[in-house]
Amino acid sequence: MQKLGIQGNMYNWIKSFLQDRTIATKVNNTISKERSLNDGIPQGSALSCTLFLIFINDLPENLNISNAMFADDLVLWTSGTDLARMQSKLNHALLTISTYCELWKLKVNCRKTIYTIFTLSPTVSKAQLQLQVQGQNIEKTETPTYLGVRLDSRLTFKEHFDDITSKVSKRLNLLKRLASTNWGTNKKTLRQLYTGYVRAVFDYSAPLQVTASKYNRNKLDRKQNEALRFVCGGLRTTPNSACEIDANIEPLNNRRERSAALTLERFKRMDEENPCRKMTENWTPIDRIQKTSFLKKANEIAETFHFPQERKPTPIIPETGPHQELRKPICRPELLEKVDKDTPQPILKLLAYETIESYPEDIIHAYTDGSSVNAVANGGCGSVIDTPCQEELILISRPCAKYCDNYDAELAAIQKTLNT
Repeated sequence: MQKLGIQGNMYNWIKSFLQDRTIATKVNNTISKERSLNDGIPQGSALSCTLFLIFINDLPENLNISNAMFADDLVLWTSGTDLARMQSKLNHALLTISTYCELWKLKVNCRKTIYTIFTLSPTVSKAQLQLQVQGQNIEKTETPTYLGVRLDSRLTFKEHFDDITSKVSKRLNLLKRLASTNWGTNKKTLRQLYTGYVRAVFDYSAPLQVTASKYNRNKLDRKQNEALRFVCGGLRTTPNSACEIDANIEPLNNRRERSAALTLERFKRMDEENPCRKMTENWTPIDRIQKTSFLKKANEIAETFHFPQERKPTPIIPETGPHQELRKPICRPELLEKVDKDTPQPILKLLAYETIESYPEDIIHAYTDGSSVNAVANGGCGSVIDTPCQEELILISRPCAKYCDNYDAELAAIQKTLNT
């Protein structure tokens, strides 16, 4: 913990929390003698998961192979054309893991440890590797599941889509019962049930779904179309687009593409040392006739919708501390007197001046505006700042972006004014 910068009272408190712990077992009315616990962390504590992650945080650094760790799930991989060499590299990494676990008194769950060969070659996919961890052989599987996503050797995600379809079908049965024409609930409730209970299954792993074949994606689209008819009461012959408009539910393909593009954008805004950002920056496209990759598809979507080229990294640790509380601004969206669309322009202008004059003179007055051509392109923003400490006004004007709507231009004007 000290290497990670955890010092002072926090370090001393956690040290005291873990030291001098005892355990006793109670059977009926009999309690055993207390025994000291010198290893492990308390079960059920809110800090236990975080402390365990800190404990194994240095494991990936000791592995000379590509790896990724999420909580206590570790995945290793290597690529190449020589299976014997790849087997040797994997066994070397597995030996390092075995030594690490033996040193720090950890145990690998060998029953859940498996390996898979990802390849487009049917011959290579049938090969068998001799891999061991903690003295036990690792079994091979053709369809491993990692973080809820079922993979296959060719990365078609066919089995994963079948799992999604099966799970959605079971949940649609509940929607079907509630959509009865005799006693069923209203459309609003059915829509909320679908978006919160059923569509959540579609949205999981949505960025990866853009790489699947059209046949597999259509499986999910048909399930949503079936749900839309339950929500809006449409017939089988009702066009899908009409059901989507009536239920106010967007097509799954739009959600998949947006999720892929936003995932790519989030990767690019990460820290420079983050492996996801390195992957996006070092990626080079490989043209294939049938297969595509997530990065290729996401970059095509980002280019279509003109994502920004200059980005600010998203900080992992917020600038505001947990003990600090920001003061919320007071918003006055109305003038001193109530007006409506029928109020004449001269009266609106007069009331606006009166509202501005009602503000205290010893505060900073800032007036912002932003707009774009036809509300979609060549946006610009500006502001006028009147400060009590100087007589001259501060004038700000700048372009926003080549592709920018009015909302983004207004937001850019406010941000530029606050940063001045």
